[in-house]
Parts: sequence; structure tokens; C-alpha cells
Amino acid sequence: MRTDNDGVIETKTQEESNFRSLLQKKHIFLLNSSDSLPTFEHNNRQCWPDLTMVSSHSLAAVCEWDVLEEETNSDHKFVKICINSNISSLSFARFKTAH
Repeated sequence: MRTDNDGVIETKTQEESNFRSLLQKKHIFLLNSSDSLPTFEHNNRQCWPDLTMVSSHSLAAVCEWDVLEEETNSDHKFVKICINSNISSLSFARFKTAH
């Protein structure tokens, strides 16, 4: 299962189509890149089973997702996720309520 540059899943089977519908219904965005290397390689088999999802469109817009080529000693490859943001910290107002 892969995505295009807008995070839209490219479907090939009914199962993938159902998964795409579920993500859209739940407002979940897939970060995987459609032009990435496979995240899994074993003998002659290559596939993309490792999915990275976020629940915010604005977060998906600032994330970069990439498969690394370095050795992992596994059939699965390392996935690098970068969040490009100018926010260095977040703070939230907290209020104490009367009992």
C-alpha cells in the first residue's frame, strides 16, 4: 500500500480500498511516500507493510517520511520521520476546579 504526494492511498485491492475508506472516515493521514524504497525486503520479495499514520492534516503537512538504506540486520528497513516545525515547545493552560 502506497500513497501519492497528498497522502492519498493508491489502492490495488478491495482490502486496500476498505482501508483507505476507514482512514478517510477517521481523518487519519498516511505519511508513507509513494516513491519510497520498500520497507521490507526478503530474498526476491519487496513490499511496503510498515505504515506511519497521524491524526492531524497540519502535522502530516510538515512531516517528511523516508526509508533509509543502511543495514538493519532485519528484513525491515529503518524509517526516518522528520517533523519540520518552528515550535520548540508547547504549553497548555491548566485550571484547578473546585471540588
